[in-house]
Amino acid sequence: MAALPQDPTALKKLIQTPPPPGTPYALPVPGSEKPGRSAVYKHWRFQNGPLLERLEPSEQTYHDIFENSVKKYGSRSCLGWRPWNATTKIWEPKYVWLTYDQVAERRKNLGAGIVELHKRVGVTADKYGVGLWSQNRAEWQITGKPLSLPSAIESRLSSARPEEPPPC
Repeated sequence: MAALPQDPTALKKLIQTPPPPGTPYALPVPGSEKPGRSAVYKHWRFQNGPLLERLEPSEQTYHDIFENSVKKYGSRSCLGWRPWNATTKIWEPKYVWLTYDQVAERRKNLGAGIVELHKRVGVTADKYGVGLWSQNRAEWQITGKPLSLPSAIESRLSSARPEEPPPC
């Protein structure tokens, strides 16, 4: 396999290019199939080489990826949801959106609140666990962002019943 481009833009273009006509986008890794399980599949460009570790060399963690996205796309839509109308008992037809900047601000405020609550109850450790249970909704996504910092250990649980509307 030829060396991959070092420029992130060129690398993105390379991996977004479809495979030749009639060939699959992903190929099975030889010998990876096990009884009761399918084979592991790799992107067609990485079939005979190592997996791509990251697109941007500076992005080592989920936190890095989000921070860079805020810098690049601050005023663009980041997180959207369709509100539940408690009167009509149906989901609204249009999405409501938060921008990357708005999500980053909420994340910062919530993270500061979590740290403050821990301090108030006497938690002085550099790292501590935070458990979170919620329906899969925008607030749950925002809450997880400050917990992706190296100082927090996150445990998220999501409702497996998407047909239930949020409590009103």
